[in-house]
Amino acid sequence: MRGEWPETRNHSDCWRDIPITQVIHGVAHKIKRLAEMLVSASHRGVRVRLILEFGVHSQFQLTHDAHQAFPDDLRATAEVFYWPLEKRGLNLFGKPGKLHAKAAVVDKDALLSSANLTDDAFLRNLELGVQFVGGEMPIRLREHFEHLIASGTLLRWNP
Repeated sequence: MRGEWPETRNHSDCWRDIPITQVIHGVAHKIKRLAEMLVSASHRGVRVRLILEFGVHSQFQLTHDAHQAFPDDLRATAEVFYWPLEKRGLNLFGKPGKLHAKAAVVDKDALLSSANLTDDAFLRNLELGVQFVGGEMPIRLREHFEHLIASGTLLRWNP
């Protein structure tokens, strides 16, 4: 996985649906390659859904809003969702939980990873992930995200 996006990267011209959940810490602006792939897919009519963390909803435990990592034209075409502060539990110090999931579902494939979507994670860090090509897991993951949206746990972000 080092330095590579999932195997579906070779088939990006045939993507139909891309829900991605990711919290991006600090160096979020360093995911240019992924952003370019998502922009290209959205211009071809692919539904791109991003579930992102925003500073205000983590009580500024993050230094950057994750949406800032993506170009304006992708933010305009992607469906962006967030986990509102009022839906989060608090720790002993009164700080809310963080959106910390790292997952991507692209059509019938899925990637679960410890890696943030940063250059450091993909090029320098020791990370661990698993890719599911077909099978039940990508379906279940997609259903989980859809349930979080349908139940109101995740809300649509409207700038």
